Amino acid sequence: LSNISMKITVNGAFESFNRFLDKTLMLLASSQKLTLKLTAFTSPTGNQKYNQKLAIRRQESVKKYIENYDSGKLKPYLHSKIVIELLSPEISESQTYNNETPEMSPLRRVDISILIEK
Repeated sequence: LSNISMKITVNGAFESFNRFLDKTLMLLASSQKLTLKLTAFTSPTGNQKYNQKLAIRRQESVKKYIENYDSGKLKPYLHSKIVIELLSPEISESQTYNNETPEMSPLRRVDISILIEK
């Protein structure tokens, strides 16, 4: 048995995320077992307590999206062949960004680490 791990970032680009979920369905259909570890990030601006809650909401949003993807096609696999873990949220490293600039987008994201059990 061997494990494969990879990572995908969700930051508003749902087309690539949807392709990832389609591939996930194919892996599950071929008897693969997956663990998806979600880590949410926020920008360093703002109140830390608020950012912590925001990161948790981001994780929950991505988890819900996975659960309901394509009319719930992944639901039969949840808890048996696919495990979703919510890891501790993180605040991105302090950087000098204006809150309104596009450069802030990469800091506001959810990373998904995937472990494929073979």
